[in-house]
Amino acid sequence: MEVPLTWPRLLLVLLLSCHQVAAAPANPAALQGLDEFLAAFEGFAIPEEQQPADAQPVPEESDIGKGEAHCLGCVREITEDSLRLRSVAQTAAALLEDQLTANHTNAVTQVYRAAEQVVNGILYFLTLELAPTNCTRPVQEEAVCSVDTETASELYAVELLDQPHLNNTALLLAQEVNRTEVEGLPGLFAGPEPPTLPTEPTVVIGVSADGDVGADSDLAALLDQLEDVTILPAANEATGPTAATGS
Repeated sequence: MEVPLTWPRLLLVLLLSCHQVAAAPANPAALQGLDEFLAAFEGFAIPEEQQPADAQPVPEESDIGKGEAHCLGCVREITEDSLRLRSVAQTAAALLEDQLTANHTNAVTQVYRAAEQVVNGILYFLTLELAPTNCTRPVQEEAVCSVDTETASELYAVELLDQPHLNNTALLLAQEVNRTEVEGLPGLFAGPEPPTLPTEPTVVIGVSADGDVGADSDLAALLDQLEDVTILPAANEATGPTAATGS
């Protein structure tokens, strides 16, 4: 019977042969026989295990984990006007007024650069154009402020940290910017007023003089179903007549 030759068996044969040569006295003929034995296995290789034709190749270790994923903590550029952008910009302007101990309030007339980064809260990077108004600080609630067109506006690069979960908003950095740095930038404010989000059409439910809701409304069908609902008494209450929801 043929015994398949595997690496363990081949290693065992070699070990036994070496042991016999080491234990025996020096004999050139024995050493020559061992050399002939080893020469017989020159070029011998055990075939590798065949993989199925549809087997997927194993990815290299360096390729693992290179798939695209959302970049957490990366700085994201803000490229569109929005109510949130205007609110953040005005908050930064108000905090800057406190820092500069300004006599008049400032209006944010334009934002030339804006970005945000998720940290322990949200960190905003803004380049603001601030124009002084005719309102002195502190501003009364009923005051209506307008931009002072006779005074030149100023540019500031600010970093604002907003932490709603900690009820904290802080101005981390405020630095005046030369106007040449924003030349050619269109600005994010599309107009004097922020864009409004489209609203859903309002559904008007007609009610007649006798209190009936219009038959074409979903509320009418719901009320019709509620009229057929009965409320059962609780287990710890005395058994009594069944109460209906209809009045």
